[in-house]
Amino acid sequence: MKMKTMKKPIYHIKDNFLEKGPFHQLQSFFLGTGNLPWNFGEFKVRKNDHLHNFQWVHTFWKAEKGIVSDHWPQLTPIIRKIDPATWIRIKANMTPYNKEVLEYDLHCDTPYKCTTAVYFLNTCNGYTYFKDGTKVESIANRLLTFPSYYQHAGTTCSDDKIRCVLNLNYITKEDLRYEKEI
Repeated sequence: MKMKTMKKPIYHIKDNFLEKGPFHQLQSFFLGTGNLPWNFGEFKVRKNDHLHNFQWVHTFWKAEKGIVSDHWPQLTPIIRKIDPATWIRIKANMTPYNKEVLEYDLHCDTPYKCTTAVYFLNTCNGYTYFKDGTKVESIANRLLTFPSYYQHAGTTCSDDKIRCVLNLNYITKEDLRYEKEI
């Protein structure tokens, strides 16, 4: 008799990722009075004629430049908790309300072999979804991680003014150890 093996999930979810104090401070910075300058992103993933294909973005780190934001210190709690070998990119995405939840195009964040993390800053009915159809709800203080090659996408929300996430791409220390062993 052949045994059916369960597939290990490609993604991992950690709720209550940060302690309450650091989480509330980070949430207040992004959603409250943090005075974070947001830049208009003309499209989410690919340019098209869809009216709702845009977002507001603030980039903190780029692989080729390092720190690109004066607001980098605000990320200290999450940076210390993730503690990767190296960062590839860190940016915040803010997608405005829409009367219905719209799904954006599937994509991979970076050409680098690394980990992608989505850190949810507010709870809303928006979500992150994967190519296999899995949906991960936007729950404040939740960290979703998965390999960078795995296609995913975000959505709008219809029950809050915005959906706000931190998008973090990094190489883990474990990945570096594995590469050295090969």
